[in-house]
Amino acid sequence: MFKHTLVIPVYNNLDLLKKFLPGNLKYPWDEVIIVDDGSKDESSTWLQQTYPDITVIRHHTNQGFIKSVNQGFKKTKSDIVTLLNSDVLLKNNPIPVLNRFFKAKPKAFAVSFNEPQYSYAVSDWDGLFGHQVGPKSTKPHQSLYASGGSSAFVRSIWLKLGGFDPIYQPFYWEDVDISWRAKQAGYQIWWHPKIIVDHQHESTTSQSHNQKYKTFIIERNRLIFTLRHFWQTPKSREIIKYLIARCMKHPGYTKVVYGAVKRLFF
Repeated sequence: MFKHTLVIPVYNNLDLLKKFLPGNLKYPWDEVIIVDDGSKDESSTWLQQTYPDITVIRHHTNQGFIKSVNQGFKKTKSDIVTLLNSDVLLKNNPIPVLNRFFKAKPKAFAVSFNEPQYSYAVSDWDGLFGHQVGPKSTKPHQSLYASGGSSAFVRSIWLKLGGFDPIYQPFYWEDVDISWRAKQAGYQIWWHPKIIVDHQHESTTSQSHNQKYKTFIIERNRLIFTLRHFWQTPKSREIIKYLIARCMKHPGYTKVVYGAVKRLFF
């Protein structure tokens, strides 16, 4: 059967580790990797003293969520990698469900876990590509993307796709992008209602970035995704109209456009 690794990136959130990690470690993982992304607190020391069997990768400086996750995936040799944010608690054992599901779905690349207040993801379009929550379901459902905060991925496909794209550094939209690329390559993204998590959203990013910065990154990365995947399509005219109208109504949005174009072309 498949081998399973749990990967958790952390940054200055020792309290969250102490709160959630013990519950996530009670399942029979073949390996657990914590990527400490330059924490200034005692996260690494506590991990090494409390859980000496865990693999801890420590960065001397903060490199961002995307680089940390990619490093965790490269470090392990397991077949399936479960990726959790440090503010996520698994409410049940995902391994038996994942074993059955990936065996039954050979084209599956990822399984997104169930945050009960949400559901699987669907796309929308308002001049740029977007996403929203789909209808509630009690059965597995194909999803637009697998959440980077609570999902399991086939490692071999992840590496073939090149992992999270650093263009979205430091965070946001990288999970939508890799899911989109996986679908273009013929793989499937699923959401499973029987793997349940409790997720305290943005507990890490709220410590290191203010809301204005996070809003800018979300808007910039949404535009990067749209331009990268839809610019050379019939949607290009709609994108231009959207950007002109948005910049005229909200001149500050020109900073978003500049940030996206700079990332894409310079």
